[in-house]
Amino acid sequence: MDIKWNIERTSLATCNQTYIENDLLEALIVNKRGAPKYSDINPIVYGGHNQGFPARQVLSYLFRLGLGVVRRPGAYDIRMDCKHFARFSNEELIAAAEDVRRINEHTFSELKAHYRVAVPLVRGIGGVEAAVCARLLDECTNDLIPYFFQTLNFFNHVNGAHRSQIEIRVDCPVDWIWASAYTLKELELPGGSCEEFIVVCRSIDGVLNIPKENFTITPCDHRIEDISVPYRGSHFKAKDCALNSALTVGEVFEPDNASHTFSHYNQGKWERRFAAIGRKLDQKRKNEYYKGRIVFLSRE
Repeated sequence: MDIKWNIERTSLATCNQTYIENDLLEALIVNKRGAPKYSDINPIVYGGHNQGFPARQVLSYLFRLGLGVVRRPGAYDIRMDCKHFARFSNEELIAAAEDVRRINEHTFSELKAHYRVAVPLVRGIGGVEAAVCARLLDECTNDLIPYFFQTLNFFNHVNGAHRSQIEIRVDCPVDWIWASAYTLKELELPGGSCEEFIVVCRSIDGVLNIPKENFTITPCDHRIEDISVPYRGSHFKAKDCALNSALTVGEVFEPDNASHTFSHYNQGKWERRFAAIGRKLDQKRKNEYYKGRIVFLSRE
């Protein structure tokens, strides 16, 4: 096993690695294999971790399907666009989900020899997410901060925040870790400069409560922006800073609630047709009503 980073600093360097067997799963994560059918996929590791990428949405679904992750209604998680799934058959998705489950079982068997309950992980955050966390740290009187996870999350084990505004240290449940650079060969990056951990949040509400002391504001060229509550049209009153700010994180990062998703709702083909017919009927009834009547129109 050839892992160049921090070999003397963590016992995880002795873990055995496995490989991704399924071509679709491999393409979504790194796409080094170049399978012709999936050669155009922009992989999540080398293409960035942006949640808007199709690869992230498809992977999130595969993790939910393969690992049985089910969110309660209204809970926070990434919003998916069905058009990113149209090219894949049910059989392709099921086969990829089965490999997701196999890799997770391998990872758990390797990690439990080193950590029985939780693995210490770290990540850096910035932008709106850092602004929300900073307000929580300033105004929340509780010792724990509700931190929101998507189905798919990226952390490191030893490396720090990579010049982000806030560093977060998390005692991550062992069974939340799907794979890492120590257990999955494809997650080894060139030069060994990063140690990717892919964390799948199994909480039904997508929340892990983290001690305030685990948040560290790091020296950074960009100051953390101020944030107010309500934010971006939140309908929650600012009575409880902890609750409102936590929900604000959800509103910024695609919650599944009516107040947010209604503005993103797109009518289907038949719904648009029925709506057009309804408007015509309404106009026809209106014309019949005013037929033979003298109507005074306002000049305004």
